[in-house]
Amino acid sequence: MTATGAVGHPVQQSRVRDVLSQASSIGPLDLALSIWVLFTFAIAQPLLDLVGRNPEFFLARAAPPVDIVLVGLIFIVAIPGLLALIVIALRAAYRQLGVVVHAALFTAMTAALVVSVLERLPWGAVVGWVEMAIGLLLGALLWFGYLGLGLLRSAFRFASIGPPVFLVMFLVISPTSDLLTTSGSVGRPAGVEVGSPSPVVMIVFDEFPVASLIDSSGNLIDEAYPNFARLAREGTWFRNAMAVEQQTEQALPTILTGRQPSDREAIPMTADYPLSLFSLLSDAYDIRAVEAVTELCPEYACQNRSRVVAPTADRWRATIADLSIVTAHLLLPSDVGEDLPSIANTWGDFASATPEARDEFNIVTRFNEHVEADRRSEIHRFLDLLRTPTSQPTLYFAHVLLPHIPWSYLDTGQRYYTHGRAPGSTPTGWGPDEWLVMQAQQRYLLQVRYTDLIIGEIIATLEETGIYEEALMVVLADHGTADIPNVVHRRVITPDTVGHIAAIPLFVKLPGMTKTGVDDYRAETIDVLPTIADVLDLEIPWTVDGTSLVATTRPERPTTTMRGTRGDVTFDDDGEEKLAIARWREVWFDSGDPFSLVPHGFGHLLGVPLDDLEVVDDQSLSIRVNNATRYQDLDLRSDPFPAQITGSLVRTTNSPTGDVVLAIAVNGTVQAVVRTYNEDGSTSFQAMLPIWAFQTGANHVEIVLVDDSGAELAFHRPTG
Repeated sequence: MTATGAVGHPVQQSRVRDVLSQASSIGPLDLALSIWVLFTFAIAQPLLDLVGRNPEFFLARAAPPVDIVLVGLIFIVAIPGLLALIVIALRAAYRQLGVVVHAALFTAMTAALVVSVLERLPWGAVVGWVEMAIGLLLGALLWFGYLGLGLLRSAFRFASIGPPVFLVMFLVISPTSDLLTTSGSVGRPAGVEVGSPSPVVMIVFDEFPVASLIDSSGNLIDEAYPNFARLAREGTWFRNAMAVEQQTEQALPTILTGRQPSDREAIPMTADYPLSLFSLLSDAYDIRAVEAVTELCPEYACQNRSRVVAPTADRWRATIADLSIVTAHLLLPSDVGEDLPSIANTWGDFASATPEARDEFNIVTRFNEHVEADRRSEIHRFLDLLRTPTSQPTLYFAHVLLPHIPWSYLDTGQRYYTHGRAPGSTPTGWGPDEWLVMQAQQRYLLQVRYTDLIIGEIIATLEETGIYEEALMVVLADHGTADIPNVVHRRVITPDTVGHIAAIPLFVKLPGMTKTGVDDYRAETIDVLPTIADVLDLEIPWTVDGTSLVATTRPERPTTTMRGTRGDVTFDDDGEEKLAIARWREVWFDSGDPFSLVPHGFGHLLGVPLDDLEVVDDQSLSIRVNNATRYQDLDLRSDPFPAQITGSLVRTTNSPTGDVVLAIAVNGTVQAVVRTYNEDGSTSFQAMLPIWAFQTGANHVEIVLVDDSGAELAFHRPTG
C-alpha cells in the first residue's frame, strides 16, 4: 500500500503541474478577453437589456444623462476590466492563486449564463439548485476546454466584439437612450390665448380606486374623508369616472395630453410628449409642477424644477443597491431568488419591496432613495409652491405617490415602523387568505385617510393665499389597484379587476365655487385636459380623444376600454364594479374605520377594558413581541411611530393548534383583535394600533389569547 501511494502522489502532482502549465500559457490578453466576454454575456448584457427596455428605472430617479452613460461603462468596461486586472496581477505574483481565481470566475460566469438559458426553456425551469449544479459542471468543463483548445480561445476572441456592440445598443438604440436627449430643444405651441384665466390646481394621486372612499350605496363616507366630501359639496364629484390606461407611464401622459398614447413604448418625458397641459399654458401661465416619476413639464416651462435630483452620493447609493438586486434576480434561478426584494411593483428602492416575479420590472412607481425616504417631502414642496406669491395666472400641478405602496403612513401623516413584506402576498398579487388581505387593506385605508388630510392641507393653503374660490381645482387618480384574495397581479386590468383598477376618484371644483354636486356621467381621464381648456376658454392646438365634462352636450359612453399590459378590457357604464368592492369592504370595516378590522364575530371586544374579561394565566403559551422596548418611553409625535405591532406565538405540546385569535390591549383596553398566521414555520401575528390609545412615556401593551372553542369565550394570558 505504501508503494502504491508513493506512485500515485507524483502522478497527481504531475496533473496539477500540467493544468498550471496550460493555464500559464494563456496570455494576458486572452485571459482578459475570457473574463470580458463571459461577464458581458452572463451579467452585463441581460442587465443593460432590462434597464434599457425600461427607461423608467432612470426616469424615476431624475438621473442625468451622465448616470446612464456611467452605468453602461461600469458594467461593460469597469467591472470586467477590474476583474481581469486582479486575475492577471494575481497570476503574476502568485501563479497558483491566479489560476484558481480565474477558474472560479470563469466557472461562475458560465454557470450564470447556463442558468439563464435553462430558466427560459419552454417546458419550464428545472429546480434551481439543479440548474446551478448543471451550470457549475458545464462551467468547469468549459474552463478546461478553454485551456486546451485553441479553437475555443479563438471563439472568445471573436465574441469580444459583443461587449462594445451591447454598449452601443444600450446608449444609442434602446428606449433608455432617449433619456440622453434633453427636452430643451422641444418646441412649444404658439398663439394659445386664454380667454378666462384662473389659477389651476391639479393633484393626481396614484393607486387609488374610488371604492376606497364610498359605501355600498355609492356615497362618499363623509366622516372618514371629510376633505374629499368638501370637494364634492363645493364642486362636482364625477362618481362614475374611469381611467383608460393601466400603467402610470401611459396614464399620466393621457391625463395631461387628452389623448391615449399611439406609441406604447413612448417614455413619459417631454421628448416623447411635447404637447401637454404644461406646454399649452406655458405662454400665459407660471408653471409650478411637482413630478414624481415623469418628466413631462418641458424645460422652457418649468426650468427643470418639477423634479428633485438627489445628491450624487445618495443617487448612486440607491442606484447601485437597486442594480445589485436586479442583477441577483437575473442571475439566480427563480425559485432560489424568490425571497429577493421585488423589482415588480416599483421603479426603485427595491430593498423594501415584496418578493415578486422577476419578469415584471416596469410596473410603477416609486422615486429614488433620497425622496422615498419620506414621500411627504413632495407634499411639502407642493404646499410651498402654493404659498409662493405670483403676479400671473399659475398652474399648480402635483403627482403624489399616495396611497401607492409601500403602506407606511398613518392617517395623521406620521410614518410607522414596517416589518418586511405584507403577509399573504404572492409574487405579483395575493393568495387566498382573506384575513391577511384585509390586514393589508387596513394599512392601505390608513394611507387613503392620509391623502384626505393632504387635500385638507391644500385647501387650507389655498384659502390662506386667497385663491381657493377663484381656482379651478382638479383632483383625480391615474389608476387603481386590486388588493384582493386570489388575484394574480394587483396591477393588471382584467374583467374581474375593473372596479379596483379602472374606477377612480375625480373631483372638479370650478372657479367662483360653482356647485353641481354628484355627476354620474361616465367621465374618463382623457377628459381632464379638454375640461380645463373649456373652463379657461382656450383652444387646444392638437386633436384630443376626450371631451369637456362641463360642456352643455357630452357624447354618450355606454362602454369604456382600459388598455393594459396583458390586453384591453371593455366594460359598461353602470358602475356596479366599484359598488361590489364597497360592499365587500363594508363587511370588514365599520363606517370605513381602518381600526374596526377584527375577525368575524369578535367585534364586541374592541374598546373593552381588559379587567372586564376573565383572563387566566397560561404557562403553555408564550408570546414574542418584536421591538417591544419601543413602547417603554414613547413620544406621541415620534416619526416613525410604533403603530404596527408584530410578533409570534411560541407553542408547547399543550398549546392550541392552528391559527388562533389574539386580543391586544393598550394601557388596559383592547384596541385590536387579530388572527395569527403561519409564516416560515412560525405562528405569527400583526396588528395596527391607533395613536390615540397610547400616552406619552411608558405604555403597557398586553396580548391575550381568545379561545372560542367552548360555549363562551375564554381568555388566556401567555407568558412573555
